[in-house]
Amino acid sequence: MPTPQAVINPITIDNYGRMAWDNVTNHYPTAKQFMQKGNITRDQGGNKLTWPIEAGKNDVFITQDFEDVTANYVMTTAHAQPTIDWAQLSVFKAISKGQLKRNNGKEALVKWSQKAIPSMYRDGLSGVTNSLFDQFFNMNIGSYTSKVAFAGLPSVFTGNTAITWSSTVKEGTINNTNYAGLTCVSGGLSSLVDNPVADAWTPTAVNTTSTAWGGATATLRVNAFEILSYAISAASRFSPNEAAQNPDEVVMTRAMYNDIAYQMQQKQSFLLGKSVGKGASFGIGMDVSQGLEHNGVPIRWDTHLAANTGYVLNYDQMFLDFLPKMEFSGDKVGELKQTGDDESIFETEIRYSEGRRALTVSATADGQFRINPRYQILLFAGA
Repeated sequence: MPTPQAVINPITIDNYGRMAWDNVTNHYPTAKQFMQKGNITRDQGGNKLTWPIEAGKNDVFITQDFEDVTANYVMTTAHAQPTIDWAQLSVFKAISKGQLKRNNGKEALVKWSQKAIPSMYRDGLSGVTNSLFDQFFNMNIGSYTSKVAFAGLPSVFTGNTAITWSSTVKEGTINNTNYAGLTCVSGGLSSLVDNPVADAWTPTAVNTTSTAWGGATATLRVNAFEILSYAISAASRFSPNEAAQNPDEVVMTRAMYNDIAYQMQQKQSFLLGKSVGKGASFGIGMDVSQGLEHNGVPIRWDTHLAANTGYVLNYDQMFLDFLPKMEFSGDKVGELKQTGDDESIFETEIRYSEGRRALTVSATADGQFRINPRYQILLFAGA
């Protein structure tokens, strides 16, 4: 019987991984939207991930011909530097030598690689818990002592405890919140930059159960359109004419999605993409596979979100960075390699131990999400 490596090798498994990745991104709207923006950077380095953000403004002067402008040349600091820890996500799979014997040996290995390996990669990307996109919606930044997580959306808001909610106010107050080493409190970067943009690092938290909305009762179902319009306009306030600064999608729980759908069923609307010719017919309805839409922004539900939680997302302001891979072959420790944009995000290692009588495969992603909080909106039943 050939060795396991003769039948399954890292290249084969990586190919299966790419198939699983493609399947997830093609059929999971959140992943597809994120991937289409192309904000994935590979082969990064350093003990931490850091990048500059523009948080200050340049002075603008009205000048006259022959005016002495010497005093206007002033050294200023316009950028702040967020810093975030790297994270690591791993999936493991094993099959015993006894299982191989009972399942036709070499043929069993082939079937195992065709069935088990893709499921391992799929669950690593979008499984119920701890997967890449589950952490995108649910995990806060921890530390290496508590197994640092991929910094998902809640890490921007540091959960709900960092927001002060009032039942009579439409927005919650962001306070005592720190993301990637910078305070998210409005005006919190004043000590770091000159002429600061007050909300350069501040997200917006919209209270879906506030009495300030115009409906008869303080519920999302009653006030759905007003709340959505408010949140979408808040996400677009920086530069309505620049696509990269406008929201791409509203994602929420299924219960919240149903509240929106209820209102849309009462007041259907549609957008004609082209002129209607004589004798043409059209109907008004909802395409379940495509979700809903309000103010030109798609609305979808996602199983990964916590209860009573939704987000207005700008995928242009979200990024995913990865460290270089190591190429493993059998029991040999490989060397760092350049990954290339078309390869799976996972680093694969195969081990075969006669003592344990088992073949094991691991898939590890070393990287981190980073998000510009200013362009993300939280929808939450705050009070």
